[in-house]
Amino acid sequence: MRGSIVVAMLALALGACQQGNANICGSLAAKFPDMPIRTADDQRQVLYSCMERWAARLSNSPDAASLTARAAVAACDEARLYYADYLKRANSAPDKETTREFWIERTLFIAVQTRAGNCYKDA
Repeated sequence: MRGSIVVAMLALALGACQQGNANICGSLAAKFPDMPIRTADDQRQVLYSCMERWAARLSNSPDAASLTARAAVAACDEARLYYADYLKRANSAPDKETTREFWIERTLFIAVQTRAGNCYKDA
């Protein structure tokens, strides 16, 4: 009897460790629905979703957070280039969001946030 109580308490404690910290975690955008991409803003939403989800997915790797961020950016480079192309075709000024440096900083934050708060289990 005593052993089963200890096991139950241990399971409860371990379960609590797996919960995210609401003071640290934000929320990732819902997965982008299958829809035609008609504007640069549509492509921007695809890009944000891709970068944030990959940064969260890769954050538990044993690598440094900076390497995780670079990997997330690499995973979404095609979406970033499509976004830059949409801006060019719309004759928009270059956007800082098209640069790798911007996204490395953004994904670095997501990777560190995910590690610190045990966030985004559904990424």
